[in-house]
Amino acid sequence: MNDQGSQPQSAAMVANRQKTAPGPRGAQMIPLAARLTRDAAETLRQLTVTYGDVVQFNFFGRFNTIIARPEHVHQVLKDQAAHFVKGDIYKEYGPLIGLGLLSSDGPVWAKSRKIITPAFRTTHNGAFLRIMAEVTDEYLNGWSERMQNGPVQLDMAQEMNALTFRIIARALFSVDLGERSAALFDALERGNRAGTARIRSAVKFPYHWPTPANKRYRAAVAELDAIIEPLINARLAATTPPDDFFTALTQALARGDIDRKTVRDQAITFFFAGHETTSNALSWSFHLLSEHHAIQQRARDEARQAGSPTMDSLAASKQIEAVLSEAMRLYPPIYAMQRKATQDTEIAGFHVPKGSGVAIMPYITHRHSEFWPDPTRFNPDRFVNRVETAQNRYAYFPFGAGPRICIGRNFALLEGLVVLTLALARFRFDAVPGHRVKAENLISMAPKGGLPMRVESV
Repeated sequence: MNDQGSQPQSAAMVANRQKTAPGPRGAQMIPLAARLTRDAAETLRQLTVTYGDVVQFNFFGRFNTIIARPEHVHQVLKDQAAHFVKGDIYKEYGPLIGLGLLSSDGPVWAKSRKIITPAFRTTHNGAFLRIMAEVTDEYLNGWSERMQNGPVQLDMAQEMNALTFRIIARALFSVDLGERSAALFDALERGNRAGTARIRSAVKFPYHWPTPANKRYRAAVAELDAIIEPLINARLAATTPPDDFFTALTQALARGDIDRKTVRDQAITFFFAGHETTSNALSWSFHLLSEHHAIQQRARDEARQAGSPTMDSLAASKQIEAVLSEAMRLYPPIYAMQRKATQDTEIAGFHVPKGSGVAIMPYITHRHSEFWPDPTRFNPDRFVNRVETAQNRYAYFPFGAGPRICIGRNFALLEGLVVLTLALARFRFDAVPGHRVKAENLISMAPKGGLPMRVESV
């Protein structure tokens, strides 16, 4: 230890202190900023194509490192996870999700994770499956009613948002929000866009300043709280509360293990991230199937053979699972994860200064041609055979990796399989001619402007 209390650094690290990876510099940053606003994921991927697997640059006074290779992902998310904390961009979502699992770090994160983990144990999967299947069947019955006179055009992004929101409410909170569902969803969407706008803005006025943007952000948060707080009160007052995620939080509050704000933050985080990521994974799955009819038919045959989903039938549904996995490879719901270095370190021999940002991007690694032949092609067979994914564990990580891997990953995969199985067994999905599908990069990757699709009963 030196007199500053820091760890001694190797001679090689000191010698390489000024070794910086290639990347855009100077005047190149002006057009880069504009491109990042339009399509952050693809713009950053193109930087790795141009400059290499590690890209470094200064952006509005902040030093950033973009990594592309699985071994570098492993270093940041697993081997040296303690040296990389959540990045500052999550602070911009602070008014919305507070210190939920998505945004917190250190003891706050560890305590919440310990409280919440039992609610997602595999022993709950049977109950989750029953709820997911029941809610999905109810929802798809509504589609059938609308198709009595033939095919209809549906916005699949909107439909999947509504369906997964209902599933989250029933499975994790044991509530039917009814009319409040639309209000809660709308407030979450506005809060999401407000936080993303702050991330992209070069000038960030303090949240408490009464700017028009801040007023809109605060209004969305106030609407969320007006819905969540009564739910907390009702659960605390329940004499026989259901055994679910929400009860795990409120019982921890009653014991004094956490405060009320933590309950609020975790509830909103799971309503928000819990439905949106699965919704987008499903939307992209249906989009890709609508453009590949032979693959869609193979998945439909499997769905019909499976019948009513059970844990055993879903485990045997290799085609449907492969479709979902391949959709999340091409369009990972969380397309980027940011970390901040807590000490000077190196990645691939390039210096990463303390306090600088590191972007770990599934969108980039999932499309890396060294690990995924013909990487932009939709090919679910990659996951049927598992040859490519077996080559490198960290070439595919749609739910993150390491100690902070998504706590709800098994829930999300189960939900995706249930929805795809039930929907494919009953309906055919066709792309709408002339509609250009484009991704929008908010906190997750969603179809921009919706996803219109022609849907008919089969």
